[in-house]
Amino acid sequence: MVNPYAQRYTQVQAETTGPEQVLLLLYEGAVRFLGQAREHLDAGRTGPGKTALSKALAIIAELQNSLDPEAGWAGAEGLAHLYGHMILELTEANLKGELARIDAVRGLLTGLYEAWREAIESQSAASSSAAGTGPAPGGAAPTDRPPFRASV
Repeated sequence: MVNPYAQRYTQVQAETTGPEQVLLLLYEGAVRFLGQAREHLDAGRTGPGKTALSKALAIIAELQNSLDPEAGWAGAEGLAHLYGHMILELTEANLKGELARIDAVRGLLTGLYEAWREAIESQSAASSSAAGTGPAPGGAAPTDRPPFRASV
């Protein structure tokens, strides 16, 4: 039975969180599920391990689908290919029980999470600076549109 209060909390959080924060939450979830999958599979608990792996795969697929090539970000195509590689690696890990593949994908996701977090913090600082009296740090002009669809 699903807790209705937990459902409502999740709904409100999703409705009030900006797209950049949703992106970070997706990365955090994927990394967390891969950690759970690794732990369960390593202990021989196949059912819960494959469930966690499936959840991570679903998040990565959503990240891939949320990329917006029309946003004008040159890295969108490369990131889409990287997500595709991750999906392939996790599918192979699921079929063959290769924990090293899970570890590799988890490492990639952690690196991407850190890069996005830093970019979002930089963008926030640049936006704050632009609203003030001085130019944005490093002379970077803030963009109005993230390279992913806001409907994540």
